[in-house]
Amino acid sequence: MIKREVVLDTNVLIDIYRNKKLLSNFIKIKEISKVYITSVVYVEFLAGAKLEFKRNALKFLADYPILSFCKKSEVSAKTISTQHQIKGKGKASDLLIAAVCIANNLPLLTANIDDFNFKKLEIIKYSF
Repeated sequence: MIKREVVLDTNVLIDIYRNKKLLSNFIKIKEISKVYITSVVYVEFLAGAKLEFKRNALKFLADYPILSFCKKSEVSAKTISTQHQIKGKGKASDLLIAAVCIANNLPLLTANIDDFNFKKLEIIKYSF
């Protein structure tokens, strides 16, 4: 059995925040050894939290290693930008999340697979 590392999309992170058992079961089934979030996912999650829950959100986020946007991510983002027309709410942040995944050679675990139709990005479908 090969264990794999994945990056969590914001929708998955929100689901985990609401019900942590869901991810535990999914991780066992998919043989995932480690999960990361990107700096973009971190900001999306925290920005979307209600003011009264910000402190809890910060504590929750502290459990996840963060992959930052780096030079390799920048190159990936430029490539994606030249290959796709990026428009619509949230699409630019999806592009940045994808670029970090591609730069780190890690698949993205997401429920919104249609938002991440980018070359070289491996997707793992997360179902709630």
